[in-house]
Amino acid sequence: MRYCNKCKVNIRGNHLLCPLCQNETKKIKGSIEDTYPQLKTIYEQHNKLFHFLLFLSVIFSILSIAINFWLSPKVKWSIFVIIGIICAWLTMISAIHKRSNPARSIFYQSFLLSLLALFWDFFTTWHGWSITYVLPTIYTIAIISLGVVAKVSNLQIEDSMIYFLLDILFGIIPLVFLILQVVHVNYPSIICVIASTISLSALIIFHGNAMLEELKKRLHI
Repeated sequence: MRYCNKCKVNIRGNHLLCPLCQNETKKIKGSIEDTYPQLKTIYEQHNKLFHFLLFLSVIFSILSIAINFWLSPKVKWSIFVIIGIICAWLTMISAIHKRSNPARSIFYQSFLLSLLALFWDFFTTWHGWSITYVLPTIYTIAIISLGVVAKVSNLQIEDSMIYFLLDILFGIIPLVFLILQVVHVNYPSIICVIASTISLSALIIFHGNAMLEELKKRLHI
């Protein structure tokens, strides 16, 4: 509690200046009560989750660099993986702050990064690193980012259902790479397909009706 000599009033909280006259206040005896409650930010509420994801990002970056130098040191595809992780973080942070349609921004970001990786691989004499490592990594990160953003932002999945479905369908594309045997290493595609399949199953089980309604609306059925 503080007191303003000019206005002759007691002021709740710890305001150094009087809200009425902006004169300096002095502290008086009594408990200090904040007029407005201190609300935790999203990052404070989900502190452990963000630290865990940051730790996973560091591990994934280190592993990609190690595998890159071990299997194909001439092609620096690990740079794309690290750039993809950084873009995923930037997209996730932007989506949390701007919460209008984070699923759409994550989808567009992953789509543009996929095109960039394919073009770069094509114009530097095709080595296949884009479909072996980069695309599965981008789609896996996009699916994980969607889940995190939906949790921390209390996102209504029904409002962004089409983008959830598109991200999941893109994540199933590496299955085609595995079937056609056009990738050098299988595990990035396998991880991506597993993540996409689990996400699709979760959507069907927990939001099946909303998904059908969205598909009917989009297909004009």
